[in-house]
Amino acid sequence: FYLLLLWSSTCNIPTTFALNFLKSSSTMIRKTKVAVLGSGVAGSVVANTLRRQGSELFDIKVFEVGRGPGGRTSTRTSRENDFQFDHGMQFLAPPHTKEFDSLLKEWEADGCTAKWDANIHSVSTEAGGLHQMNSYTDGDRGLTVGFPAANSIVKNLLRGIDVKYNTRAMVSHSPLSSSSSSSSSGTAGKWMLKSEKTGEVLGDFDWVVCTDRMAASSQKGDLMANDPTSHTATVLRSNGFFDLTDSVSWAP
Repeated sequence: FYLLLLWSSTCNIPTTFALNFLKSSSTMIRKTKVAVLGSGVAGSVVANTLRRQGSELFDIKVFEVGRGPGGRTSTRTSRENDFQFDHGMQFLAPPHTKEFDSLLKEWEADGCTAKWDANIHSVSTEAGGLHQMNSYTDGDRGLTVGFPAANSIVKNLLRGIDVKYNTRAMVSHSPLSSSSSSSSSGTAGKWMLKSEKTGEVLGDFDWVVCTDRMAASSQKGDLMANDPTSHTATVLRSNGFFDLTDSVSWAP
């Protein structure tokens, strides 16, 4: 696939021609099986991008540990179901690139986002424990929110894509030299996924796209024990910080 695109670029042949050639030759080309870990914005964009290339090229499956899609675009509804909190990603800031601006316009046209005229309050801590609060209306900056909920963005991206919820996938890789083809060891040269909870074999895949923040953390035994080691080393060097959200409602 990539060699064909490289050849088309070198020979000054449009990439669309290369993709169309692949699609017209689908009977000659085996689909690339892709597992995407996590159904947040990153995982959903990856799955959606591959799907748009054509079902003849990619067989995509998304695995999500939660009971629904969203990741950081999480929405929680009250027990009375009369109001909701977007307690993950509260809003999308104004785009700084043409590509992101185009993507936001596409999402708005799909009806999964809306403009937000927000009354935002900022709190800063001064020396001696003094707190100052400044409020300002930020609607003219073009803030965007998921509509009608934050996770509407990923729900829209995942339309028509196979998603398996309540599943934490453990990853192992079978070397090319493996002589075993049993269900427990996986197919040689493939990535095999198993359910962490039940041990169920979820399938063999050509590609694994990891967007689940837990997949390469120090308490996991899947990717930590397999190549590429540079990926896990980079994740473990990453610094995190707490982002606390206080969900408050009041009646007028």
